[in-house]
Amino acid sequence: MSTPFGFDYNLTKRCVKATQPSLPNYYEDTLQCTGSGVPGVPGKSWVVAVQSENSAGETSPGPTSQSFLVNGQGSPVTMNWIAHTDEFGQPNWSVNLKTNLYDVEHPNGAGHFTWSMFMDHSGYGGGPFPKPDRIRFSATVNYNDFVPNGGARSIARYQGAWNGKAQCIELIFHRDAVWGTNYPGNPVVFNITETPSMRFVAVHGAYFGIDIPRLQDTVLTVEWRAIINTLISHGYLQAPVGDWSTEAIGIGHEVYNGAPSLSVIADLWFTNFRIAEI
Repeated sequence: MSTPFGFDYNLTKRCVKATQPSLPNYYEDTLQCTGSGVPGVPGKSWVVAVQSENSAGETSPGPTSQSFLVNGQGSPVTMNWIAHTDEFGQPNWSVNLKTNLYDVEHPNGAGHFTWSMFMDHSGYGGGPFPKPDRIRFSATVNYNDFVPNGGARSIARYQGAWNGKAQCIELIFHRDAVWGTNYPGNPVVFNITETPSMRFVAVHGAYFGIDIPRLQDTVLTVEWRAIINTLISHGYLQAPVGDWSTEAIGIGHEVYNGAPSLSVIADLWFTNFRIAEI
């Protein structure tokens, strides 16, 4: 049985904050930012995160490696709310998250990976979330990209915590052929990175039967339990010892620009952002 979980059963136009609101890279929609309206209950907020780094892992200039102002003047990264009617006939919102490195020049030139993500994060008023083995994410998505000199991929993101570190998974539900792969021939894993505080695994959505067509409203459903169990069974993630938790769920994209400009545009629209316990 699937039940709505947390405050995000329907995506509404709440406050949106960067992961470090005190820093300049900060986008905020002021509606409902000041509180929930219930005494003692804080307001709910979404999180927008942006990071850009080159192929050597060196981050671009900017606060906490987030080198672009979302919706800033001359920024390649924008986010806009669009009026929407949900499946219950109620007025609602969809989000357009766009990275434009075709018309806007990257400040560091060519050869950078720019990652943009919209998240429901427990650290910023989201949740509470189901345990990792009980969580399902869904959203109605639509994407398009233009990559004359670069690459783009669309991703759903999970972040949990167990065994003393963050466990991050990104499921690629669209990828241009020019993007390439770090694990040629591996049907499950695209990339693995580990630090003392985090283990990151990117996986191919096609392996799990998730293949989203371009420019078509499609319901993306991700049962993270199946993906987490598969990664543990293959040794790509460690099995939890003791308690484990879910910290964030997100959707976004990453682009690679082969030139300072005239290189890549990635457009992602989504609505009906849902987290359910199964």
